[in-house]
Amino acid sequence: MVTAKDDEYDKVQGLDIGDDDYVIKPFSAFELVVCVRATQCRAVPVEEQVKTTFICGDLTMHFTRQRVTLAGQEMELTAIESGLLSF
Repeated sequence: MVTAKDDEYDKVQGLDIGDDDYVIKPFSAFELVVCVRATQCRAVPVEEQVKTTFICGDLTMHFTRQRVTLAGQEMELTAIESGLLSF
């Protein structure tokens, strides 16, 4: 999570809901790269993932159909946006 909120409660809440890291703005490019590398080390390779659908609140992503809905409305995403969201 990248945020300007630097309160300890916000950080704990973010990590508690499943964020891998909590980066507070402003941050350096080096800090961001290190955080991304650490996250990648903990990530499960795509080929090992068996989920076909991800649901978080009103957001639903169907990986096999490459379809995203938000509050029941289908979202038009570019290939890059879809790939980032899948990641």
